[in-house]
This record gives sequence, C-alpha cells and structure tokens, in this order.
Amino acid sequence: MVSVLDNPIGLTHLIVWLLGSVFICYRLSKYYTWTVALAFGVTLFSALRIFHHSFNGIPSHPIVRQSTITAQTALLSLLFTTMAAQALSTRVWIQIFKILALVNALAICGDSLFFLTKGFIHHLSFSELRAHEPWGILLNASMSGCLNAAIFPLFNSKEKTSRYFVLISVLATGRSLPIAVLFTGVGATLFIQRKYLALSLAVPLSIALGILIKGQNLFESRGREFIWTQAYYFFREQLNLVIGSGLGGFLVYGPMMTHKSQGIVFIWLHSDWLQTFFEQGLLGFTVIVGMYFHALLRAKKIPQLFSTLTAYAAFGVANMPLRYPLAGLFGAVLIRWAMEKQGVHLTHPPLKEIPSLDLRASLAKALRRVRKLW
Repeated sequence: MVSVLDNPIGLTHLIVWLLGSVFICYRLSKYYTWTVALAFGVTLFSALRIFHHSFNGIPSHPIVRQSTITAQTALLSLLFTTMAAQALSTRVWIQIFKILALVNALAICGDSLFFLTKGFIHHLSFSELRAHEPWGILLNASMSGCLNAAIFPLFNSKEKTSRYFVLISVLATGRSLPIAVLFTGVGATLFIQRKYLALSLAVPLSIALGILIKGQNLFESRGREFIWTQAYYFFREQLNLVIGSGLGGFLVYGPMMTHKSQGIVFIWLHSDWLQTFFEQGLLGFTVIVGMYFHALLRAKKIPQLFSTLTAYAAFGVANMPLRYPLAGLFGAVLIRWAMEKQGVHLTHPPLKEIPSLDLRASLAKALRRVRKLW
C-alpha cells in the first residue's frame, strides 16, 4: 500500500475535503441548531472512503472500487437534497407537498377504482380484489401510501375535502405500513393535545383496520425479517461497530447477502434507521437520532409539525424514504423547518404556522397571471 505521505495528491484531496466539510458545518451552525451541523458532519465523515483511491493507489478489489462509487453517489444525493430544501421557502415547500399528496391520492384511488371496475366485469373474488396494490407516484404501494400518511397531519381542519381524500388514498393502498404511519401521526397529534383516552382507543382501532384490510397478512414482513437478520450477522462479523460500512455501503454489501437464486436481492435494508446504523455505525446513528429527537422537542410548539415528524420517523422504521428523492426531500424540509434558528438573517424566514392549501384561489391566481401575459 502507498503511504499518505507518498501520495501528495491524495493528501491534498483529503485536506480540501476536510476544510470544505468544516466550512459547510460552520455555515449550517449559523442558521440551524448545532445538532444539525453535527449530524451533517458525521455523515460527511462516513463518506471518507471516497479517498481510499487517493491514499492507497488504485485498489484491485472490485468491492473497494464499488464502495467508493456508491459513497460518491450517496454524498452527491445528500448535498443535492440539502440544496433543494433551501431553494424555496418552507411555506412554498409545504404547499408543494400538499399538492403532491393530492396527485398521489388521485393516482392511487384512480388505479384502485379502475381495478375494482375490472374486477366486477371479470367476476374476481374478494381476496383477489384485496390483493391489488396501487402504485401511486412513487411506483410502490407501500412507499406511496406511507408518503401520504406522513403528509396527512399537515392538512388542517379547513381542508376537509383534501384531508379525507388523502386519508382514503392511504387506506386504498391495501398495505399495513401506511396505516401504521397514519395512526402514528394521528397518535402524536392526540398525545401533544393530551387526549390520552382518544389515543388509547386509536391503537386498537388501527390494528382492527389493518386486520380488515390485510387479514392474516397484517404482519407479513415481505422479506424484511430475512434481510435484517442477514445484515445483523454481516455487521457483527465484518464491519466496525463505531463507524459502520461507510455512506452508501449497503448498496455494495446488500446484494452479497442475497442472490437471485434465493428469489430475492436487496440493495436497500428496507429500514432507514437500521441502514443508518449499518452505514454510519454507532457514532453516526447516535448523533442522527439525537438530532431527530431535538427536532421533535423544538416542533412541540407546532403540533402539526410534531405529528408529521413523528409519522416520518415511523415511515423510516420498515421503509426507506431517504432512498427515494421525493420522500427524502420531504424529510429534509421537515428538519429544516424544525431546526431553523429564530432571529438570524435568512433568505426565507422560519415558518410558524401551517399554510392552508386553497386550490380554488391558487387556480384563480394562476389564471389571472396567464391573462396578464396575453
């Protein structure tokens, strides 16, 4: 192996990278809480395998090369998502995600209605009708349903039609995870409002609703239990407990744990919390979980934001919102909203209340602009 001192180009890359990371974390600390800057810094540290080539020459092992590529890809995704979350005000982003939830609901309900009509024409059984899973805008029933379930708390009491439409779309996915995310958000709302009796009734109601929709398959893992077990043994035997595999590492090691001959191949761990532990180790996981709890504490002043953050945390327990650009961006916007400092000079001031989504007024405003252009 080539020493770092014998490779000045690699050493230069590392110094530039470290200085850049310090600068990014410093800028973040000016406008956001120190926990955000620390979590971002730990994530940047977990991507240091990018410089493996520069330190040790060009490694011949394909796994090392692939790890470097995935680390670069994961890092670019993180940076682009962070920049995108800053591009517009939080108010505008919330409005955009509300509209996306309605579009998603339309796709889910439209697909379900089409299949239901087709089922009646072809005399499909009830079990066959219940087995259908509409994809939605994320091209996955579970992910699309969980996204709408996480956005649901942002709709206020003035938006009853939109709220019920999104609620119906979550149920129409026919998956148990969206129902769990939905009731986690609702439960958080009841908790923050100290409605403990209603909260105690919501738990059995959610289970009963899940049984009605999924029947005996309510707690079906769909391979998650298998890959979680495989990842546990691989992590224990092959990886460092403190720093993990490095950013993007599961994309490399996941296919090694499974194979097409087994009928299943995982490139994601199907749990963002577990994948964070796998890739960033105990150090990164502890810092990021601490940052998220800090966000929840700050969000208690805005109950709807608290509920949405809680639902999003549940979203990541058995799904992977951070692996989908749209769902990952939604998470970044929520963290930005919760962690922005008050009283500092920001391009867009922090949002203190949930903006209502008035589609009729928005459409009328857009039409007036079009008329002016003509």
